[in-house]
Amino acid sequence: MANYIYILGPNLITALILGPSPVFTSAFIHAAFIQRHYTSIREELKMKNVQTTHWPDELKVIVSFDVVDTAPDNSQKIDRGDGLRYQKSHRDTNAHEEFIPDYVELMSKLHSRYGVGFVMTNQSDLMSSAHFRDALLVLLHNIEELSVELAPEKEALALRRACPVEGCGIAEKHGIRNRYNLNGPYTAIDFDCPDHGLHQVSLANLDEIKTLEMNTPMLLKIPIPPVRLHKRVTGADYAGFYQEQLLWRQFFRLDNVLSPYISYAPLITDWAGSKISKSLYVKNGAYKYLEESKMDWLLSYQKTKERGVDIEKVFDVIEGWMQDPNEYFRPHTVDSLQMMHFNDRDELSESIEKFLIHDGEVHDPLGGGAYVYGTNLLIAIPRYLGIIPPTVHFSRNQAPPNAGELLPPCILSIHIDVTHNDPNVGVLINTILPFVLGRALKDDPRNPITQVEVVVMSTT
Repeated sequence: MANYIYILGPNLITALILGPSPVFTSAFIHAAFIQRHYTSIREELKMKNVQTTHWPDELKVIVSFDVVDTAPDNSQKIDRGDGLRYQKSHRDTNAHEEFIPDYVELMSKLHSRYGVGFVMTNQSDLMSSAHFRDALLVLLHNIEELSVELAPEKEALALRRACPVEGCGIAEKHGIRNRYNLNGPYTAIDFDCPDHGLHQVSLANLDEIKTLEMNTPMLLKIPIPPVRLHKRVTGADYAGFYQEQLLWRQFFRLDNVLSPYISYAPLITDWAGSKISKSLYVKNGAYKYLEESKMDWLLSYQKTKERGVDIEKVFDVIEGWMQDPNEYFRPHTVDSLQMMHFNDRDELSESIEKFLIHDGEVHDPLGGGAYVYGTNLLIAIPRYLGIIPPTVHFSRNQAPPNAGELLPPCILSIHIDVTHNDPNVGVLINTILPFVLGRALKDDPRNPITQVEVVVMSTT
């Protein structure tokens, strides 16, 4: 028997809403299909007398829900006046425990519908293995290169540990004060609590390693053990530039690290395109207008049940999206889900009059790890091009190289593709951005670029 592990995330545990439903449902649908399809292919090959000796008799598919209990508890406000951000995690406060039953109920319904089992794990389960330790060692021994790309503004890996002093539990969010003592398997990390000083984790001790905490970009860099097949289902906010530039291109630089196969489920967004679940997580009391319009079933799993919404119908809709790529590869708004909910046309018309009137607030979605760029996306681009050296060195005491030591004076060409259609707003944005980037690079005194040219590639 072989295990094919589906991993949903990592996932934050907050009050469950329908926003993550496409991710959960997609994972179970994929799992059921592959499990069923594997069996039929194997039987078909046997009927054709094709050798299947090396094929496992059974492929077991499991949906593994990885709970990010190391995410910050936003109800805890910690300010020490030193310009750094501190946090307490859900692991320390247990604030996420009240929401666990809703997630179990949702996945139990999906299990009954699709016949696929599931497990729930915490971050300590992932981090207590020797495989995790070995993968982390690889990352830390490439820390200078990884830091400037995974966190281009901070230039520090967001690796942290809650202060072990009883009653404290404070961790510095971005890992700026971390100190790394790189010595093979005996590597150790020093963390600095603003109240109680230094505390250390030795990577030779698995019990100490499982006390570590890290942000999503760091978690996504730790691959599943190689004895398992690895597939990840996550939201579409992790597709595109963020994923390709910050995460997956790093895999090609690291030895013995296998990247997963990923499916991106559609996002549920508000009227302005912000990710609903993230906006609710970062701002208490968001979307009051949906509550006033009796659309709060979209914001709370408990309200979903109270309003009498048939969750099986939600599963039907998401399953329909997967059968139509035009529907699956795009976001869906809360408005479209509300329309899906009503069968009676008069009731639908009355609802439309309400939900088309929103509060006009544009929420900061923070989707797909956008927070790692800080306040300026442009600072990351020169890092990816390799034309600005890092300013922080973790493993040796030396000054950073001067600008120009990496490259001689050079001309940068930025290529853009345009079509012969009438320019719409999307074409205008795609055309303007290279010029904005080019000016920022040219004006930055740290890099050796003396001239930037934009080359327009016309497509027919």
